[in-house]
Amino acid sequence: MTNQKFPFQRLPNDLCSMVLKTVDPHEIIAYPFTSKKALSMVRSLHIPIKKTKIKIGWPSIYLDFGESNVLFNWKMGNNEEGMTSFDDIPISVDVTTRKKSLTFDFLTMQFWPIFETTSFTWSNQEKSIVEWVKHLCSISRCERYEAEFQIGKLRFDLQSLQDTFTASAASFTCRVASGDDEGFLLSPNPGLRF
Repeated sequence: MTNQKFPFQRLPNDLCSMVLKTVDPHEIIAYPFTSKKALSMVRSLHIPIKKTKIKIGWPSIYLDFGESNVLFNWKMGNNEEGMTSFDDIPISVDVTTRKKSLTFDFLTMQFWPIFETTSFTWSNQEKSIVEWVKHLCSISRCERYEAEFQIGKLRFDLQSLQDTFTASAASFTCRVASGDDEGFLLSPNPGLRF
């Protein structure tokens, strides 16, 4: 058996798109990091996502694709530090995928769900948290984004928060929590609820 790599990026665009439609969601998400052409191709696929949840403070993004989901947890420091600004660059990204399938039990004559979980560690791609969020939102098509902001050491101004998320969000709900106080902040954009 040879140790040669498949020349995926040399495929014609139509074949490359067909192959991308067959791979797992986390692989589609990773592919745009290879080139601008790859990013353009993945954006053209309009990956359908049922729901996107973004948590800022202890930053993570959860992408629900229906039968599978992908969770991105950004490691901010060696001591389980939280994020202090949207411009923070994580030291690494823990990626967890979960696939749902069904198995048939002949004793009970019923289908039962089976979940397969796989974990990876990705490099930070030299992207800040804001750049990661924008990247992940830009390559997908999601009707509803949810964000939760746990404010501890995190400092941000509302206008920069709105500017960060309004460009790609069709519908966006945001909950801001600080200690015992929590609430929603309203945005002038009717599709964006803060």
